Amino acid sequence: MNRAKIIVSAAIALIGLQAAAVPGDLDPSFGSGGQVITAVGSGDDRGHAVALQSDGKLVVAGYSYNGSNNDFAVLRYNVGGTLDTSFGTAGKVITDFGGSNDIANGVALQSDGKIIAVGRALAGSTSPGFALVRYHPDGSLDTNFGPAGTGRILTVIGVAHAETQARSVKLQSDGKILVAGHARPTGTSAVDNQDFALLRYNNDGSLDNGFGVGGLVTTQHSGYDELAFDVAVQQDGKIVFGGNVQGYFTGALVSRYLSDGTPDIGFGTAGQVFYDYT
Repeated sequence: MNRAKIIVSAAIALIGLQAAAVPGDLDPSFGSGGQVITAVGSGDDRGHAVALQSDGKLVVAGYSYNGSNNDFAVLRYNVGGTLDTSFGTAGKVITDFGGSNDIANGVALQSDGKIIAVGRALAGSTSPGFALVRYHPDGSLDTNFGPAGTGRILTVIGVAHAETQARSVKLQSDGKILVAGHARPTGTSAVDNQDFALLRYNNDGSLDNGFGVGGLVTTQHSGYDELAFDVAVQQDGKIVFGGNVQGYFTGALVSRYLSDGTPDIGFGTAGQVFYDYT
């Protein structure tokens, strides 16, 4: 009998759970008693996202401490939980954006097997931006992605803010790449806060100028911090992304856009739905 299995990723630890006669039992066929823990660098290692390949292999994205700061860390595991030695170096790939704290928060798999990881990195020493990396199926950087064949993209939005980062990535059926997170798009006031930020890239990593303004859509609700954590694409091409509002008003916020990035005014109020926790 086939059994549905759930993979949980945290602290570059994987736990395999099986939905069987006793739902939630650890899957003894995965790792050691249903668990896998992998040391990557010299300090804290964390897994933030996991994707399942069509062959059953697992791709986990997060970060690893290199002794002075963090780097993107992407690992691939075989079905049984062992590291896939055909990927990177003994199953691990570390990517440095240039001496800053680089953290991967999301991962997606293209239909051709390429892997996209997204998160945050610094441009210079003070400007956090949305960071993207694309890898070939063997873990090598895809030099056809991003500027100058680097395989990496760093997009700075608005003004510097420590919390600016990409949180999630989804692929459209046409191969375009949606990256959701939060940023501070304006600098008109010292009290300007984070807004939902959604970027769409073409398959080569260039921004899609047919989406929003220069490839960027931002959402503000209350004037406080709006932090987006995930994005999804409906079958009709509409785009939904959501997260929470932090400040005087605290709650969940969901926004929906048409495929060109304009707000879907048929959704909630002017394209937004807010649920107040208080």
